[in-house]
Amino acid sequence: MIDIAIFKLLDGALANPADVALYKGVKAIFTADLPDDAALPAVVINEIGGRDWGTRAKQGGECVVDVTVLDHKKESQAGIRALAWKVRKLINRSELPELAILGYGNFGCYADPPRKAPDEFGFPGFTIQVMVRVLES
Repeated sequence: MIDIAIFKLLDGALANPADVALYKGVKAIFTADLPDDAALPAVVINEIGGRDWGTRAKQGGECVVDVTVLDHKKESQAGIRALAWKVRKLINRSELPELAILGYGNFGCYADPPRKAPDEFGFPGFTIQVMVRVLES
């Protein structure tokens, strides 16, 4: 749920073709594993867990999401670092309007600064860990 809300936010905001590559005609933003043939740079959004956060009357949670940006091995890290900071700025303190459509209110969306996170093949990358508190509307 949170991954879809972040996907919609980034899909709408990363309008510059230099931000992310196109993959099969759409922006290379994924909510599942990065496809082997994905164009880079790309963004991968993974909802990794969380914990209960609610009231007696309403269910909710603190959801943790990793947002990773990856680029080609041959590229300098300057471009992917700049993209990581741009993604962080878009997400941090965002209202994530998609959550309301899904029946939840957003009670805080916090994105940590990007940290180096190359993938297992050595492609340069940065991960932004995001924590979102949601409560049923």
